[in-house]
Amino acid sequence: IVWTGPSSEVDSTRLTSAVVSELIGMAKHELLFVSYATFPEQEVLSALREACGRDVDVTVVFERHADNPTYAAIEDGLGDLPVRRVVWPKLNRPLRAALHPKLVVVDKKVALIGSANLTGRAFNTNLECGVLIRGGAAPGNIVDHIWGLIHAGVLVAL
Repeated sequence: IVWTGPSSEVDSTRLTSAVVSELIGMAKHELLFVSYATFPEQEVLSALREACGRDVDVTVVFERHADNPTYAAIEDGLGDLPVRRVVWPKLNRPLRAALHPKLVVVDKKVALIGSANLTGRAFNTNLECGVLIRGGAAPGNIVDHIWGLIHAGVLVAL
């Protein structure tokens, strides 16, 4: 279990920011982020830049105001990062639908699925919870599903 936020008497194991940094650092081939909001803190941006420098194929699927008028941010918050940016265009979704998953998958082998967006607040301030899955079919199935949506034209690379 991965947490962000206030602590209790119960050991809350690992912080979201530490786990995401570790996941980015361990990526060798492929890194997939899916997040409603994408405004990562500088540490995460630097780790993503390093991953790109190691020739890790980084894909970020995110929400945009152009596709969802209730989403307030105008930019993607990723700056000049050389990552594949993917969106769910307004024309391909039901009325008022939102791109809402929050997940990270590394090399189809490890997945973090939870409530935290790819933002500094979600990684450090909010009360967030996630589950880290190592091995098994789930991490690969998540990646295959997202790529299936891309190949079908439901999700679109910018």
